[in-house]
Amino acid sequence: GLAGQHLWGDSPDWGTASKAAFPLAAGGVSVWLVRALCRVRTRARLLSHASAVLGGLVIGIGVLLATQRGSVPWLMAAGLLTSAGTVLVIALWTWRRGDAMGGWVLAAHAPLIGVTLLVLLRMFGVAPFEFDSSVLLSASIAAILPLLLAALHLRSKEVLAVQVRARAMRSIDPLTGLLSARSFTERVRAAVRRYFRSRYNAVVLYVRVANYPRIREMHGSAVAEQSMTRAAIKLQRLMPDADCIGRVSESTMGLIFETITTREPLTERASRVVAHGLMPLPGLKPEVTLNLQVVGNILAENPMEATAMQAALDNALNTMSARTRRPIRFLEPDSGETAPAQMDAEIEDDGDGAPLPA
Repeated sequence: GLAGQHLWGDSPDWGTASKAAFPLAAGGVSVWLVRALCRVRTRARLLSHASAVLGGLVIGIGVLLATQRGSVPWLMAAGLLTSAGTVLVIALWTWRRGDAMGGWVLAAHAPLIGVTLLVLLRMFGVAPFEFDSSVLLSASIAAILPLLLAALHLRSKEVLAVQVRARAMRSIDPLTGLLSARSFTERVRAAVRRYFRSRYNAVVLYVRVANYPRIREMHGSAVAEQSMTRAAIKLQRLMPDADCIGRVSESTMGLIFETITTREPLTERASRVVAHGLMPLPGLKPEVTLNLQVVGNILAENPMEATAMQAALDNALNTMSARTRRPIRFLEPDSGETAPAQMDAEIEDDGDGAPLPA
């Protein structure tokens, strides 16, 4: 009405045709919008192509009416029926697939579908009451907008949640739910930078399931992977003070402590972890135990670059025997080696040589 008064008040023909052209153009665009909201393109290729063509056809009818002198009621009714029918099919198809978006689309377009049916009944002279079709069409189209905006908001939140999960998958180990090796290495580098910049102490621990190869050889990969999952759960439960926990390699997990930075409390927590690992895993058949070994480095005692420290921790674990009686060690300053290594070698020589249980 405002546009007819201020923009094309001198064009009565266009003023009449616009009453049919704009609703049809809106109907065609709504078909495309609903097609995108309901993700038809990725779910039903035939319906996607058909709805895209029909939406363009309705817009084309609106353009055709814009070039006509006067209105063509039957052509307008055909375009509106096409758009409403296409939207109805898409909404019902989406709703039957269990997608709540179909219900939103049905609620939004129910007034438009009802008005379209009234226009058709009026064309055949069987309308139950007299009405101004342009007013009802404008009202029904206006009712669509807030509901479609609400549906668009919900769909945007879903897409954002998927994107957040996709980004998180790159930093999370899929088996254990811990940080991936790359993300954990970045955390170690950040802790080392903080120490060299502000002397903010930190401790890095490596925990390895020493009998992981034996478990995999005797019981298969499935049991070995379950063992790693249980080991990760034990670490999270018994070392809740860890600032982050990550999976460094196939059988090794790493922890960073920035609040507990002395040997005594760390050794106590590591001892509990090692002891709980020797208990048979409940609910896992066959029953297996976890032979856990722990190596740590305190930056205040032994400042090292992140790469060198991780290599030293990994090397210390590699030099430990699976039957060692000292499974908890710390790197000594200026050596990158663990102090009890030689003692362990002597102790292991005096051992009975019996393999640890899997």
